[in-house]
Amino acid sequence: MAVTYTSTGPEFAYDSARWKDVDWYVEYYMRADSGTFYARLYDVTAAAAVTGSDASTTSTTPVRIRVGPVTLTNGNSYRVQRGVDTTLGDAGELINARLVALRKP
Repeated sequence: MAVTYTSTGPEFAYDSARWKDVDWYVEYYMRADSGTFYARLYDVTAAAAVTGSDASTTSTTPVRIRVGPVTLTNGNSYRVQRGVDTTLGDAGELINARLVALRKP
């Protein structure tokens, strides 16, 4: 499997002083046109995918997938990435994605 990822949407610059006592989740709304469609959160500053942020679907109707919690690093910037395995002819659409901050109990 050779999934190719492409960044999409604006960057989010994380400042931990503004977000106290929250757990972070990533929510994707996406569908596959064919094969499997992938999405993940990418740490632009560290040049690495965020652990635990990966999601995938084979559904041809839009589905909402929430993953996490994920760990964000203070001062780093993040972007969502969409992915397909072009060698298999995969295709799909990332309709929407967002970071969700839930207050810790």
